[in-house]
Amino acid sequence: MQGMPLKLIVKKTISQMDTLIMKLFEILIKKLRSTLLLVETYDGWDGSNVRIIVKVKNDDIVEKIFDAIEQVEREFGSPGKIIPDIVTPDEARMQDVDIEIDISRMLPRLKIILKEILGDNLINIMPYDGWDGSNVRIIVKVKNDDIVEKIFDAIEQVEREFGSPGKIIPDIVTQNEL
Repeated sequence: MQGMPLKLIVKKTISQMDTLIMKLFEILIKKLRSTLLLVETYDGWDGSNVRIIVKVKNDDIVEKIFDAIEQVEREFGSPGKIIPDIVTPDEARMQDVDIEIDISRMLPRLKIILKEILGDNLINIMPYDGWDGSNVRIIVKVKNDDIVEKIFDAIEQVEREFGSPGKIIPDIVTQNEL
């Protein structure tokens, strides 16, 4: 019996998230066997950061996937790091056909709104490829719960204007945290 083709692609330095995903794949291939088709890093509109494509999706399969995620997160002391999007090939094709709005088109509008709300507290806003799935870095002088809430309100407003909920996933930092 011939094994299924396997391809591991490393595009950059291996991150903590990559290590989690490799361990997740190792567990899933044992639990799901030929049902598992793909495990990949992913920037989902809903905040998901790992796409898992399976031949068949049912409650039993989904439960096995979440059990594996919990096992990996517990082993690495990283609860909540893996946010899966579990799909069949047909669902994945529909996602890939979906109209993509480049977040860089949304950032100028977000910057205007944040400047109005935060004034001089806003230092910069830029596209970002975070290990945790974040895709926009927002640098502020002072960060507290009130500031973070205002930033999320502004993001929600911009996403509504562009008709793209969940596209902007911020990494909110102060200069000291860079």
